[in-house]
Amino acid sequence: MSMTKLAAISNYFDHADKLVIQNKSYAKQVDTLLEFLLSCDDVEHDLTSKLFDIQRQVTATICANEDGIIAGIEEVHYFFSKTSLRLTAEIKDGVSVCKDEKILQLIAPAVDILKYERTILNILQRMSGIATNASRLQLLLGEKPRIAATRKTQWGLLDKKAVSVGGGLTHRLSLSDGILIKDNHLNLLSYNQEESLKEILQNIGHKNVEIEVESPSQAKLIKKIWQDMYADRPLILMLDNFTREDALKTIQDLHKSNIIVELSGGIDGSNISHYSQLGADVISLGSLTHSSHALDMSLQFE
Repeated sequence: MSMTKLAAISNYFDHADKLVIQNKSYAKQVDTLLEFLLSCDDVEHDLTSKLFDIQRQVTATICANEDGIIAGIEEVHYFFSKTSLRLTAEIKDGVSVCKDEKILQLIAPAVDILKYERTILNILQRMSGIATNASRLQLLLGEKPRIAATRKTQWGLLDKKAVSVGGGLTHRLSLSDGILIKDNHLNLLSYNQEESLKEILQNIGHKNVEIEVESPSQAKLIKKIWQDMYADRPLILMLDNFTREDALKTIQDLHKSNIIVELSGGIDGSNISHYSQLGADVISLGSLTHSSHALDMSLQFE
């Protein structure tokens, strides 16, 4: 793959550098989500904790109940360090753990640990589950194709962060990250799709562009339009819900062009191996963020 294509994939699909607490936008989303989760639990009116009202300082440990990749340490540490909890991470995000391995230690009044334990576990379990699944699939595929998240997320940027911790690509973090012309955009141009596409593509400047296509013939048409206009620039084509046979045919037709191919739609861990050897550059899976198994963990007082 040319360096131009590699750079385009990195610029369009990988925004992990923005998913850090030092980025105020990301920190704001972490704050918003965790405050929402705590408000749903109504922790300030925890009836059970008030019944016991155990104010003495205690130590609790969160341990893994199964093997996996840990994610969410940065988010938990950032948010809950602003509370009465004193947190010490035994390991870092992205590290593999085995069953029974210690992940996080908490020191605080027992009543506060009891208030916050479920939210802390929810964050760590969900993000670690996504990271574990992303890591497993990327290891299965090798260096190519790369796997990527989609915007089918429950927890927005935190889900994307978990994918990146597991070695996957984030894809766009928001609608402002890049141009993605989807099927519904194209359907609105039905009066003369080819001429309308030419007009739109003339006004894109130097931004990376991805176009979603639904058939080999549509891919062939867009390839011709693009190469006539921007022969020296890469374009990303998303082959959406293609059969394996149509995907292979299309990728072969795009061979030795400046087209980067993303496969998407209906692909998950159960069938990804059927698509992995076709020559695509990226496979995006909504299942990474909407269907990953939460990594089993538990909190115990020492």
